[in-house]
Amino acid sequence: MIAVGRIRQMRVALLAAVVVFMGAILLPLAISSKVSAAPTTLYSLMVDGPWQNLSSTNLLSQSFTAGTEPTSVTAVSFWYRNNSGSPASYSISIWSSVSGAPGAKLADVATNVSVPGWADEKPSHTLSSPLKLTTSTQYFVVVSGAGNIGWKCNSGTPTTSVSPAPTFVALSSSNSGGTWSSPSGACAGNTFNLTVSGAIAETPTLSNFSNVSGTVGAPTQTIVAPTSTAPGTFTYSSATPAVASVSGDQLSFASVGTAVITANFTPTDTVNYTTASTTMTVTVAKGTPTLGTFNNVSATYGDS
Repeated sequence: MIAVGRIRQMRVALLAAVVVFMGAILLPLAISSKVSAAPTTLYSLMVDGPWQNLSSTNLLSQSFTAGTEPTSVTAVSFWYRNNSGSPASYSISIWSSVSGAPGAKLADVATNVSVPGWADEKPSHTLSSPLKLTTSTQYFVVVSGAGNIGWKCNSGTPTTSVSPAPTFVALSSSNSGGTWSSPSGACAGNTFNLTVSGAIAETPTLSNFSNVSGTVGAPTQTIVAPTSTAPGTFTYSSATPAVASVSGDQLSFASVGTAVITANFTPTDTVNYTTASTTMTVTVAKGTPTLGTFNNVSATYGDS
């Protein structure tokens, strides 16, 4: 009987341990509600081929284009070759596009990264802070180097999640970005080996923005903010201020009629979430005036 009791105790303890273990696994899943931005590929070509030399003044660039959805660049990788036994280095940055060529630097991706001799690698660099892009706009990845290092190219067609696919442009500058032209030599007519990864921001869901009724002259009312699936702030506006006006989050009832109130949402995290808006309707009815004391009057016939 003692052995049986111990076995039962062991079974209970084992079951409790399993429950605790499963709870430790499932609890984070149950309480995690953050929506991550959807990954996207803005440019991808990684096929072995020849290379074109880089230097501090000889810059190479490859274009990519943002799609119609709000997107940020999160990471960049490229394929280089160090064609000597001596160490070399490279730097990567993202530039705006002006007249179809690199215009101004927007963000550094990697700076003076050292590479060993005879290296032939495809390093990936995550941006310290994602770079927000303007929709349907062209940009350039610009690479410079020191030592006998080059950026590999290929005649293949890059892939992209952007639809319709844009025209990709490879350019070279021999004067530190002063002027740009098509690459010459082994990379003439090719595009560079590069991957530009991004994230498409999610649009928060707004709900529980209920219609409001009031009467002319009633006290101002505090607007109850909608609920949102992302943290952020709201501002409000009225389509018909003559009926119902808004100041901050205070709603005033001015005249009989209806007015549409718009709640504009700005997310705290502007990389992973977009702005959003929702509306509700205010109906204003006639007010009932408050009358003062109306006293009875007594008089004697003949009094004036």
